Amino acid sequence: MDFLETLEQCVIREAREEVGVEISLRSLPCVTDHGLPGENQHWVSPAYLGQILSGEATNREPGKTREVRRFGVDQLPRNLGRNLAAELYHDRPQRHPRLRQQAPEPGLSLAAPVL
Repeated sequence: MDFLETLEQCVIREAREEVGVEISLRSLPCVTDHGLPGENQHWVSPAYLGQILSGEATNREPGKTREVRRFGVDQLPRNLGRNLAAELYHDRPQRHPRLRQQAPEPGLSLAAPVL
């Protein structure tokens, strides 16, 4: 994050810089707490549900990320982080009923870097 930048502003900027798309944010289904004691790292990862407004998702940081893929909410990969998967599909159905009961809106997606 840049100094005095909100989390939402950061996500929108990072999507533009790292993936080449302009997005709007719909919701914040999950925040994952990642602890990597063996690497002396601890970081927090928000997972937003958003809509691509323009641009085509491409990998703009090949030195950091092997591949970038776009998934429709009805086609999420099986290896999706377990906390996000639990939030979207199991733990809180009352918060995200649209994801299970209706077809997603065109362009509604989860962009996930493949490390």
